Amino acid sequence: MFISIFSHAQLNRNSLYVELGGNSGIYSLNYDRLLDVNNRLKFAPRIGFSTIGRRWFSIPFEANILWSKQENAKNFAEFGLGTTFIQTKSRNFNFGGGIIDLDPETGDSKSKSRLLLVGRLGFRHQKPQGGFMFRIGLNILSNTQNDFKIKPFPSISLGHSF
Repeated sequence: MFISIFSHAQLNRNSLYVELGGNSGIYSLNYDRLLDVNNRLKFAPRIGFSTIGRRWFSIPFEANILWSKQENAKNFAEFGLGTTFIQTKSRNFNFGGGIIDLDPETGDSKSKSRLLLVGRLGFRHQKPQGGFMFRIGLNILSNTQNDFKIKPFPSISLGHSF
């Protein structure tokens, strides 16, 4: 009789991190979870939150694909698509050098609420056993108004996986 016991290391799939730049423009606090597609490919849905007092808040949503050359890797190429909801309550809050347009007569945002479309290309370091994680990337933001202005935004994220 043969007895076989397999042991797999517990993978730490949850991450909490601060992103500077990126989807929310200034900063955001985020949570994502890695889901295995196969040994080299992961899916990472993300949600975040950002606020500046009572005059601004944003909620980024994103779906990322992580790809590595090796199985059970700690370094990944990261590709993503998402959207960011933004609510402004102040005058002259010109996010992204024109990505949210201002009314030339009043200086107010033409729309108090806005959805931005987001694309991501980046690098992610996250060890399977958890601990410190980081991401760097280039995000392409586009507003959803008539002109669809496009702006590149670099990003860096620092956090902890568990």
